[in-house]
Amino acid sequence: MKSYLLIVPFLLVLFSASAQNDTTRKNKNCKEKAFGLSIGTGALAGAQITTNSVYQKYGGGVYASLRNNLTDRIALGFGAGIEQLDRESLYPFYFEGRGILSDNAASGFLLVQAGYAAASNSGYENYEGYKYRGGGLFSAGWGYRWPLKNDHFVSISTSLRQQFIHLTYSGLNSFKFKERLSYSLVSVRVAMDF
Repeated sequence: MKSYLLIVPFLLVLFSASAQNDTTRKNKNCKEKAFGLSIGTGALAGAQITTNSVYQKYGGGVYASLRNNLTDRIALGFGAGIEQLDRESLYPFYFEGRGILSDNAASGFLLVQAGYAAASNSGYENYEGYKYRGGGLFSAGWGYRWPLKNDHFVSISTSLRQQFIHLTYSGLNSFKFKERLSYSLVSVRVAMDF
């Protein structure tokens, strides 16, 4: 599955590059719709940092977000996704802000996300007393978008994300153990904006 998550973004970039030649000049001054839907896929890579060690993590996910375009260059919205990182499954829900950096339809943009990701880990399901819960997330990044026909866009973005997970254990004699896991991840996404 990981190889498909890496191949799909590159194919979309190649498709968008060929589509850009015909549409960039024609859509140079196209206007954003009041509300926009974005559907995308992406790859994640980084590290899980615990009290005693650091573990490399790789995976990917699918995402959908709905944005309200406040102006031609500023949009606010919310989104959700499904991600797989080794044995961890993450279900992020987030608010996002996006700022387009140019009046041109083909333009760079800045992206900020903040929210919460519910989580599960198959490595802890068979152990009694362990609870693996999600936590807060924050992400900031940069991307570039290319116009397609009918005011649709294809975009690619990269961002740095901080994700927190809570691991607790309750055992015999009221023994309790809590640890906050920290994931530092680089995310690369390809999306279609409608």
